[in-house]
Amino acid sequence: MAYTASESQALGMLFAALKRDSVTFRQLWNYSNAHLENGLMSWKVTGFQANSSGSNANADILMTLSLMIASWNCNSSYSANADAMLAKVLLQDIASNNLPKAGSLFPETYFFASSLMPGIFHAFANWDTANKAKWNQVATSCYSLLAKNRNSTSGLFSDQMSADGMIYGSTKYGYSAAVVPFGVALDYFWYGTADATTLLGKMSNWAATLTPNNIYGQIEMNGSIPNSNESHDFFTGSLMLNFMVNPSDAVFESFAKSISQSMSDYNSYISGMTILFGATAGGLIENPSN
Repeated sequence: MAYTASESQALGMLFAALKRDSVTFRQLWNYSNAHLENGLMSWKVTGFQANSSGSNANADILMTLSLMIASWNCNSSYSANADAMLAKVLLQDIASNNLPKAGSLFPETYFFASSLMPGIFHAFANWDTANKAKWNQVATSCYSLLAKNRNSTSGLFSDQMSADGMIYGSTKYGYSAAVVPFGVALDYFWYGTADATTLLGKMSNWAATLTPNNIYGQIEMNGSIPNSNESHDFFTGSLMLNFMVNPSDAVFESFAKSISQSMSDYNSYISGMTILFGATAGGLIENPSN
């Protein structure tokens, strides 16, 4: 049976909020709100029945951000929803070591790269002033973990990692790791954070040596590109974000053109994230805490 993933719901809400599409946002939020589990959307809803499997932190973070933006662009009443969900994210998704877990029911022994979004955590700090220091520490902890985990040559990360930065499972820059530049690019764009500059700069130096049309995932952390038919657009878009901090118009345009010429129809999350990468590179993601 077909199911709805919270990540796709969160992306739909985010796009609707950015477009100021109040009707679509309300419809998506009503569905998500009807399938909350302890205040956070169940990561998988089959038909209209939540699977009681906990939340996905990546979705929780993006959904909270969408509610914050919607409070400005759609209806101010969403501010209260954002406050409520933000409190649940802090309570259920943030580990005792100040790192975001993979979801509300996940252990604190390993972490998904896709939940490491320091730019959004800095926005949470400015929104939730009562917990400002805590959210800023979460952002700092994300950078500390990424610095320990990244490859010394390419700057790439693994999809999952332990708290000390050791690779947990695959050695590839896969569909979770490729989300990292998004959260870091927002930090650079919104706040000009020095850590964001360092992280993106390292990856851009390596990515500049690539031919965009030849990029396919999942990429080995040492920079080896596989001969595969996996998503070209998703991984090229992820790497394109690094050039926000080390701009080269010719290189940036070559990456953007490669995506626009071959945009493929993968699942809703991958396609949605690829579009979000482009919107981020274009400076179209609003900072709701300003």
